[in-house]
Amino acid sequence: MTSPNAADPVLRTSEMGELNVVFGSGGSKAVLAGAGAIVALQLAGLKNFATIGGASGGSIPAALLASGADATQILSHALQTDFSSLLTPKTGKLGQILALLMKYRYEQTRPENGAFSSEKLGTFVSAIAKTWPDKYWTVASAERGYVVFTKNGAHHLGLGTYPLHVEKEPVPVGMAVRASCAIPGVIDAVAFRGEPLWDGAFTEFGECPVDLPPAFFGVKKSDIFAIDISEEIIKKNRWLRILFHIFCGGKCVSIDAVHPEEKDGLMLAQPMIRGFHAMEFKLNLDQKWHAVVEGFISTVDALERGKRIPADNRDALLRLRNKLSEIDLKSIKKRCFARQVEGVFLKEAPHILP
Repeated sequence: MTSPNAADPVLRTSEMGELNVVFGSGGSKAVLAGAGAIVALQLAGLKNFATIGGASGGSIPAALLASGADATQILSHALQTDFSSLLTPKTGKLGQILALLMKYRYEQTRPENGAFSSEKLGTFVSAIAKTWPDKYWTVASAERGYVVFTKNGAHHLGLGTYPLHVEKEPVPVGMAVRASCAIPGVIDAVAFRGEPLWDGAFTEFGECPVDLPPAFFGVKKSDIFAIDISEEIIKKNRWLRILFHIFCGGKCVSIDAVHPEEKDGLMLAQPMIRGFHAMEFKLNLDQKWHAVVEGFISTVDALERGKRIPADNRDALLRLRNKLSEIDLKSIKKRCFARQVEGVFLKEAPHILP
């Protein structure tokens, strides 16, 4: 790994024990589970963070949290926004399906054009985060190396021994998020200083970049809370894997992702969200609440393992976690999961509901 050599000293302000939050990739699942994680963090009483960042779909909840939006506002955006409206189709349904089936080939060949453009996503994010939040960062992959975006501009790493501070002023938040979400062949690449940028999940830091804050900002691994979205359940589908391999045409990267492990004190939430793929953007309220609840439960569990829940809030938070975990997941198909979840929140934490 190329050493950043303190590329961004202004953000190196974390104090001992201050949390750094990392949101991993995962499309619609990352946005929804990220909202659930933010609800858990707020109810735990954890509000002051040294850095807040993420890659790909995780860059979106990270930007909202860093911009100062509270859990209720972020939950409202997650539940009420039609994610499909944030992407503009450039092909018909068949072309969109083919792009998704060729996703793992496109990760290798890196086409600049995709089946969707993301200008509306950039507008959505920039309307909330009008200026670059002080503690926010995100990352995008480039033809060589990767670009880290912060309030101090952009740093291109992986080109040699030292990072190149290519932009000294922050770019629009929406532009950086669009770059981090630009899945090759699926969502258009974003041009930056004459070169295309793609999905932040394709850097050397992987889909949940827990090693980026220690490398780039000098923080301790034990001061990181991360939420990592796993797609491994869906990827085990035999017929889906066969289709992926057929459409890869022998030029496929590994379908199975490498995920971080909870070690060196890292607090790691890994929600298991079932029933839909991360690239599905048209979701009903029951599906959305399922992902939010899984993000919430896994976050509470990670904070509990890390002994980071303040004593004053611990009992109430664990009680809410347990009540939510008792809801039968079969009620998602019956379209009554959302109603039950909202009922629990009305009794335990009504101020959180939008």
